[in-house]
Amino acid sequence: MPISVKHRAALMSNGMNAGSPGWTIVESANLGAMDTPAQILTKLMAAFWNFGRSRWRWTTNSPAIAGSGGLVKGQASHCACATFNDNLKFLAERVCGVNGIYRQDLNERFLTVPGGVCIDRNWTGNVRTTSQNYAQMKCFMFSTHYWLELNGRHYDACYNNTFTNREQIIWTRTQRDQAAERLSGLNAGDVYKLRKPLPSAQYVVQELRGGAGPNGWPGWLLVSEEQLRAIRR
Repeated sequence: MPISVKHRAALMSNGMNAGSPGWTIVESANLGAMDTPAQILTKLMAAFWNFGRSRWRWTTNSPAIAGSGGLVKGQASHCACATFNDNLKFLAERVCGVNGIYRQDLNERFLTVPGGVCIDRNWTGNVRTTSQNYAQMKCFMFSTHYWLELNGRHYDACYNNTFTNREQIIWTRTQRDQAAERLSGLNAGDVYKLRKPLPSAQYVVQELRGGAGPNGWPGWLLVSEEQLRAIRR
């Protein structure tokens, strides 16, 4: 569907020309004149994620220039989850006129539900087991995560995912456990207990080797109590 005159004007007035990421995203979203705000945000999110899969990187920190629409203006090519979602919000509000979008967050350490596909195609996950690698698990260990909310529904630009309750993205929370630290000889922050034990794992341990994702993201290994006892730094 050709980009509308209204969207074309809004893009240009917000610093995006025909060669910018934002222009390409809005054009490929195939927005209709009768689309509801929820439909607009859903279409934009899918187009945003598809564009980013081959061009953008997810990093631990965002450069200042990536904010305020800098990513979709083509001024940056990497950022963290909050900035990805802020840029989607920028397009939805400034170009498509969708109001009432709010940023939401979860500030506690948790594992995402396996199977998520990240906007950064180079980062397939950072949690594995002894028999499954990061790409097979597609699971992420976070201490903080951000997404958007519109009228009670949640939209995560990092995974092109919609959900109604934040519990839907949590596989299990984790907690510091001093007994586990003593049991393994690991330091605080290197091992966490799963609040909801899995069939073959009760703990998650930081990998001895380097980062599993781009720019030094740490890797994590799910282990049983028996495996934990065998670990020594």
